[in-house]
Amino acid sequence: MRRKHGLGDAISPVAQQAVVEQTYAPVITAISRLLDAGKTDGTVRGDADPGDFLQLSGALWRAAPGPEDRAARMLALILDGLRAE
Repeated sequence: MRRKHGLGDAISPVAQQAVVEQTYAPVITAISRLLDAGKTDGTVRGDADPGDFLQLSGALWRAAPGPEDRAARMLALILDGLRAE
């Protein structure tokens, strides 16, 4: 995601929508499988939602690279939020 910073601005809204429509369901399915495995083994909280995870992790590509890089801290917060208590 981080290497494609700014790519969203370079493609048209119609192309962006087409990509979302083609990829959303498979991505949600994959995230669901990962979260469900963690829920089953007790490492992921029971209310973890794949759509929430996708939206939160989608913010990582917007993190500015360089000295103010926040991506690693943001990802740590997202993953910490998934942990079962």
